[in-house]
Amino acid sequence: MSATPQIQSSISSLKEILVIVTGLTITTSLFAVVTGGQLTGVRSLTEIEPMGALSFVVLLLNVIRFYIGNVRTLDDFYGQPELTNERKGSIGLDFSVILLTGVIFGLMSFYLYDWASFYILFCAILAVDIIWLFLIQNDTHDPAIRATRRKWYVNNIFHLVVLLIFLGPSLGRHVGNNEVVTPLWVLLAFSAVALSNTIFDFWLSRAFYFPKLPKYTEPTK
Repeated sequence: MSATPQIQSSISSLKEILVIVTGLTITTSLFAVVTGGQLTGVRSLTEIEPMGALSFVVLLLNVIRFYIGNVRTLDDFYGQPELTNERKGSIGLDFSVILLTGVIFGLMSFYLYDWASFYILFCAILAVDIIWLFLIQNDTHDPAIRATRRKWYVNNIFHLVVLLIFLGPSLGRHVGNNEVVTPLWVLLAFSAVALSNTIFDFWLSRAFYFPKLPKYTEPTK
């Protein structure tokens, strides 16, 4: 099955949407960090709250890895002259999942200082990615792609379970006048687990995210 111009156009549009969502996410995140979550006034660098900056780092690294991963996935599947039978009819699913992931990232950028909401949304992204990987697990026979997906799958499941079971019950407890307070150690633990998930992903899938250039060989005379 040939990759028709319509399919190529749809994939190009999806990647452009992804770029827009990614740009808005990073812009809003930076704005939230320098204003302390307020819509007016800009703080000096010495007044930026450490937890807000830490949330921004978590968000930025994950936006980068999901952006690279999603664009590479689209190029690998739909950027080829011929599409495999397994990918027929999958563009709707891919479009929906990638767009949903981008929207969730956009929402996260508004909650850098509402840590309970921020990490609930982070867990939602991991859950969406796990479900997507499960649904498309049999759509390729390429051993390299399957190996990369297994690494994503195991890494995300492990860290999502840690976040939900061990830290989830402590995230945002009602005290006093129905005020929600999250202990500092929980926020630090959530950040550590989120960064662990991200760093392990970059390390385990480094050949996928950042493929090496082919070795240069002297042309034969």
